[in-house]
Amino acid sequence: MELRGCGSSIVIYPYKTKEFSTTFTRSDGTARGLVAGQFIVRVVHSVTRAERILDISGTSRESDDGQVLTAVLTGRNLLYDVSGFGEAVLVTNGRLVLEIDLETFEAVLTSPPARMYDLCEVPV
Repeated sequence: MELRGCGSSIVIYPYKTKEFSTTFTRSDGTARGLVAGQFIVRVVHSVTRAERILDISGTSRESDDGQVLTAVLTGRNLLYDVSGFGEAVLVTNGRLVLEIDLETFEAVLTSPPARMYDLCEVPV
């Protein structure tokens, strides 16, 4: 698996993946999910070939009421290809709440994290 971001100037490769996900449906019909475990990526600048290793092993809990997907992320996470954020590849640290409209796929940070930076703006 390979992900491209920042207008294809960076490439993200899995480096160590020991994460797992669990999904279930509650009695009221809402879907719930949990993603946890270790996930480390290697980020490579496609022109300079500079690289860095990022541990993005944060936990996420999702719920889906059929109209909005609410994701609560804790720890360190990587957000990419999120509608409403352009080509940004965001590294977040701390608790954040992200709501995604399931019809338009527009995302809104309803509770921003303690720290966040865009890999497109920070040299790899």
